[in-house]
Amino acid sequence: MQKVVSILLILLMFYTFTAFSINANAAVSSQPLEIRSESAVLIDAVSGQILYQKNMNKKMYPASITKIMTGMLALEKGDLSQVITMSYDAVFSIDRNSAHIALDADEEITLEQALYALSIASANEAANGIAESIGGSVENFVEMMNKAAIEAGAENTNFTNAHGLPDDNHYTTAYDMAKIASYALKIPKFIEIFGEERYDIPPTNKQSETRMLWNRNNFLNGGIPYEGILMSKAGWTSDAQHTLVTAAKRGDTTLVAVVMKSANSNDKWEDTTALFDYGFNVFTPVKISKERLEKSAPTEIVAGDNSKISTTFTAPSDVSILIPSGKTIDNVSITYGDPEIDERKNQAQITVCISLDDSYITGSPTELVDVDINMNAQIELLESGWTAFNSSVQKNTSSETNSMMSLFFRFILIGAIVLFFIRRWNITRRRIHRKRLLHRRQSNKY
Repeated sequence: MQKVVSILLILLMFYTFTAFSINANAAVSSQPLEIRSESAVLIDAVSGQILYQKNMNKKMYPASITKIMTGMLALEKGDLSQVITMSYDAVFSIDRNSAHIALDADEEITLEQALYALSIASANEAANGIAESIGGSVENFVEMMNKAAIEAGAENTNFTNAHGLPDDNHYTTAYDMAKIASYALKIPKFIEIFGEERYDIPPTNKQSETRMLWNRNNFLNGGIPYEGILMSKAGWTSDAQHTLVTAAKRGDTTLVAVVMKSANSNDKWEDTTALFDYGFNVFTPVKISKERLEKSAPTEIVAGDNSKISTTFTAPSDVSILIPSGKTIDNVSITYGDPEIDERKNQAQITVCISLDDSYITGSPTELVDVDINMNAQIELLESGWTAFNSSVQKNTSSETNSMMSLFFRFILIGAIVLFFIRRWNITRRRIHRKRLLHRRQSNKY
C-alpha cells in the first residue's frame, strides 16, 4: 500500500563545484592557453567553479605561498595590536640565507607588523613568531593550519611549518591553495595586508632604525600592471621552484589563479596573466534564477520503503555561474541526481549538475557546476489527517499488534495440543486399569 506524504523542502544551498576543465584543445579561445608551469588552476572565488586546470590535484611543495594560511589564521585568531616577543628558536631555527627581516631574540613587534613582514618581505622568522604567538607553539599552530585547510576544502594538503621552507611532508596542490586563498579573501584585513606594496616597521626594543619593507611581487609593485589585482603571494625554494597565488576582481567576478613549479620567474607572471585574461575575457557571469531551480526540481521522491513523497522545493537564492562568451542561459541545462531523504529527521539532500547543452570541449555535454543542496524537510498533514510520522507509527503499531496476535494464537494452539494429548493419555490409562481389574477377577474365579 502506497502512502503519499507532502513535504516542504527548504533548500539551504552550499555550492561545491567540480572540475570544469578547459585544456589546450578548448575551442572557445582563439588562442589556446599554453601554461608552462607544471600545475595551475583558475577558479571563481565566490562559487568555486573551475575555469581552467592543469595537474591541479598533483601534490607539490608550496614554498612561501604557505604564508597565506599563516596570515589567514593569524587574522582569524589574533588581535593586530597584540605583542609578539620573538623566541630564540623562532629567529634562529630558520636558514639565515632564506627570507627574513633580521628580527632578534626577545625583540617585540605587534602582530600587525609581523603580518606585513610575512606578506611583503616573506619573513620566515616572522612566520615562526606568529605561529608561537597564536598557537602557543609552532606544533600547535601547524595543527591549526591543517584543521583550517580541511575546513576550507583542501583535501590533499599537509603543513608541517608556518613558513613553507622545504620538508618532505609539507605539501599541497594548486586546487587546494585556490580554495584556501578563496577562503582567506573573506577574512577582514587579509586583502589589505597581502595586497600591500610597502610598509614601515618603526624602531623596536632591539632595533633602533625603521625597517622599510618593499614588495618584490610584480603584480603589487607596478612591475606588471594588471587591472583588478586584489592580492598576490609568491614563493620559491629549489625544490618547489616558483609558486604564485593571485586574486583579481573585475565587476562582480573575483578569480583566483594559482601556478606551481614554474621553471623561472617570468613563467609564473606570464602564466598567471594568461589565466586571468582567459577568465575575464572568455567567460561571462550569468544567474540561474531560483524560480528555474524550483521549477525543474523533482516533484516526487520515492522513499526507501517504496512510498511516494510529494515534494515542493523552495530555493533561497539564485545560482551564479560563469559561462563562455557566445553562450547564453538558454544553453544551460539542469539535472538533478537521486535524492536522499531521512523522514525521521525531516531532512533530504540532492545534487544538481549544471551543464552546457551543446558541444564545448567534447561531443558530450560539458559539466559546469556540481551543486550540493542540503534540504530541510518539514512534514505536513495529509488529507487523511495523519502525518508521515503518524503513518509510520501506525504502521509500526499495526505490525506490533499483528505480532502479538500471532503469538497469542500460537500459545492457544500449543495449549490445545497439550490438553489433547493429556486427555488421550488419561483415557488410555483408564482402559489399561479396567483390563487389569477384569483379569484379576477372572483369576480369582478359578
